[in-house]
Amino acid sequence: MTADPNYILTGGAEKGVRIWDVRTGKTVATLPTEAKEVTAITRSLDDAVISIAAGRDVYFYATKPAPNGGPKAPAAGGDSAGATAAAADAKHGESGAPYGLTLLRTYKLPRELSAVAYHPKAGRFVTGSSSELWVRLYDYDTCEEVACNKGHHGPVRCVAIDPFGTHYASGSEDGTIRIFPMPQTTSPLSAAANKSTAAVNGATATATTPPAATKS
Repeated sequence: MTADPNYILTGGAEKGVRIWDVRTGKTVATLPTEAKEVTAITRSLDDAVISIAAGRDVYFYATKPAPNGGPKAPAAGGDSAGATAAAADAKHGESGAPYGLTLLRTYKLPRELSAVAYHPKAGRFVTGSSSELWVRLYDYDTCEEVACNKGHHGPVRCVAIDPFGTHYASGSEDGTIRIFPMPQTTSPLSAAANKSTAAVNGATATATTPPAATKS
């Protein structure tokens, strides 16, 4: 799942996301995560961004090193939740990174995550959780919740956004798949929830900079 087909990413019950060299079958680096269990690793349809869900954190990595060797983070947004963007360079090992990934940003959300999908053109990412039955859509630049969808009767285990960025879907343990239209503006339900949560907690999400990837 990296820009170089010789390398793949895996995540599981152990802490961190491992980068493997398929030619040797060995781990060459580990992308750090704050939570122990990694629940989802997905790649955007344009192959540009890898999204990782671990605990309450979601990480976004560019699949190719940024020009001039430095990370390129989108401009920070100023939403009502006070979310900000952070960028850091993920270390790529001695060879300069044939398997290198550039960390774009990471957000900490209010609940445990079980699934995540990101669409660069739409500028949105969608999440599912094992601790609730709702499907939540967020703005990528600000991490403001754009929509909250009900309907499932079991934990949401997978999510996806269609190639055109006009719809997104979720799959649940209840055996159903639900498809939702991509809203152009924040829904009234989410807007009220954002305002209420921000007033009580000061923020619905925070951006953090995790430590650099470690070489195995």
